[in-house]
Amino acid sequence: MIKLKDLLEGSVTGYIMVGSKELVKPDDETYRSWKRPDMLKMKPLLTERVDYHDTASEIIKSYGLKSTVKFSSGAHKGDYNWKKDVINLRPSYSSMKDFLMTVLHEIHHALQRKKLGVNKYEKLYQKAGDIAVHKGKDFHDDNPFEEEAEKWAKKELSKWMKK
Repeated sequence: MIKLKDLLEGSVTGYIMVGSKELVKPDDETYRSWKRPDMLKMKPLLTERVDYHDTASEIIKSYGLKSTVKFSSGAHKGDYNWKKDVINLRPSYSSMKDFLMTVLHEIHHALQRKKLGVNKYEKLYQKAGDIAVHKGKDFHDDNPFEEEAEKWAKKELSKWMKK
């Protein structure tokens, strides 16, 4: 498994050849030279799977949180249980960016909970969702707490993605 430290240092990427690796001999009888096919390309390759638990835990700690990480299958990419201070994640993601965005989004909720306290956070989140519903919108998707968490995650992503 790959650890966050290895990802950040860039020591986990290699390259894989795409196309034929065989040398090509000219069609005519005269020797000109042997060459590699033009279509030979190099593509980045992750040599191991990412350890999502370790990576998420390290990122959470870096923000001064003590939230725990749990994995479960579900309809959502992730969610935050503010009563138990648990970040729930899927066991796999389509990309590292998708995984990091989800973790960062849930971290923002945990940071708000830490700042406001459990009861006040729950009360304000519920109120914001109720206002959205009253306006004919979705409780979750149109909740300002969710919109703010997504915006914050996008801003923080560059700290965790290598360019």
